[in-house]
Amino acid sequence: MENTSGQGKSAVIPDEIRKWNWGAFFLNAIWGLGNRTYIALLCLIPIVGVVMVFVLSAKGNKWAWQNKRWKSIEHFKRVQKIWSWAGLAGFLFLLFGIIPNIVIPNFMNYNKKAIFSEVKLELLHIKAFEMAYYAENNRYGKLASIGWAMPSGLTRYTYSLSYSSTTFLARAIGNIDHDATIDEWTVDQDNRMIHRTDDIKH
Repeated sequence: MENTSGQGKSAVIPDEIRKWNWGAFFLNAIWGLGNRTYIALLCLIPIVGVVMVFVLSAKGNKWAWQNKRWKSIEHFKRVQKIWSWAGLAGFLFLLFGIIPNIVIPNFMNYNKKAIFSEVKLELLHIKAFEMAYYAENNRYGKLASIGWAMPSGLTRYTYSLSYSSTTFLARAIGNIDHDATIDEWTVDQDNRMIHRTDDIKH
C-alpha cells in the first residue's frame, strides 16, 4: 500500500490503524501537539473537552496519519504504542502518586473533625450536667452525682472530672492513632474548652 500519510484529507487511511488510540485518550492535548493534530486542544475546554477526549481517542489515528508524514505504517504504529505507554504511565502515576496525596489527607481531616466533634460534644454534655447540678445544689459535684453516664458503644476517650464547690474541670483523654501521644481535651465552668494535646497532629 502506498504511504499517503501527511497528505491531509486525501490520505488513504490504512485499515490496520483504524483503532482506538490510548495515547490520545490519556495525553490528549499533548498527544495532539506531538502528532500535529491541533484539534486535540479542544480537550482543554471545560465540558467540551470531556466529549472531545473520546472523539480524539476514536479518530486520533486517522487524524495523525493525515496530518503528519510517517516513514511507514509500522513506524506509525510503533510511535503510537510509545504514546500509549507514556499515557498509561502518566495515568498510573496520577492514580497512585498524586491522587492519594490529595484524597488521604482530606479523608484524615474529615475523620479528625468527626472524632473531635464527638469529644467536644461529650464534654459539653458534662458541662451542662454540672451547671444543672450547681443550680440545684449551689456547688459542683462528681460525675456520678451530676447524672452523667459514659456514652454507650465504643468510645475513643476516657472522661474524668476534678471539682470543688465553685469550679470544675472535665477532662477527656484518648489514644486516637495508637502512638505514644495522648489526645487531651478539657472544659471548665467558664466554658473554656482547650485542646491540650493533638494526638492526630503528632
